[in-house]
This record gives sequence, C-alpha cells and structure tokens, in this order.
Amino acid sequence: MRAGRASIFGVALCLSLPAEAAPALNLPGEIGARIAACWHPPAEGDEVTLRLSFRADGSLFGKPRMTYVKAVGGADGEAAVANSIFAALQACSPLRFTPALGAAIAGRTFLIRFVAPRKALRAAL
Repeated sequence: MRAGRASIFGVALCLSLPAEAAPALNLPGEIGARIAACWHPPAEGDEVTLRLSFRADGSLFGKPRMTYVKAVGGADGEAAVANSIFAALQACSPLRFTPALGAAIAGRTFLIRFVAPRKALRAAL
C-alpha cells in the first residue's frame, strides 16, 4: 500500500514540473509512468497498449502503434482513447533519459500498457 502512494506522488510530481525540469529517467520501468502522467483518458476503465521505441535522446523512434484497445464507449471510444494516448506522447516527448538509459534502450521496442483508473480505485488511494 505504501509503495502505491509513493508512485502516485511521483506521477503528481511529474505533472507539476515542465517536461524539461522533470528528473531524467534512469530505469526502463519509469518510462510508462512518465507517459501515464501526461495521459488524460476519456473514460474510466479505458485500456491501451502501445508498441514504441525511443532514440537515445528520448525522442520517439518510428511511429508508435496501438496493439490493444479496450474502450468504454465502443468504436467512438476507441478513437477517443487513441487520440488521448497519442496526445500524451506528443505532450511528454521527448522524454529525458540519463545517458546510461538512453544508450541502453535506443532502438529497442517497448510494449507499455496504460489503464485509466476507476473512481473507486482512486478513492482507495
């Protein structure tokens, strides 16, 4: 439970800082949380999985692709989820990587799952 609160604090911290002032990412597992901090999902319970790659400087390498979408609003909801996650990528890019992380992940493919929180879950935290 305590770790969950710490990660939410980390997301809130990232939201309050400009992209260039946010701390540099040092671990691959931090990438999804940084992008999620920029995501404003259209509905509770929406889910999307992205396949994407980065350059060493933190910019996107190639075109990100959605490999899975579960939208509350059907086909219209899927379009809204797609627009929202791509807007998040645009808002967060380029990510700031430490030189070591940038060198380690440049060109590698990531699959990152994003799930919009539900009100009951947010209230519990």
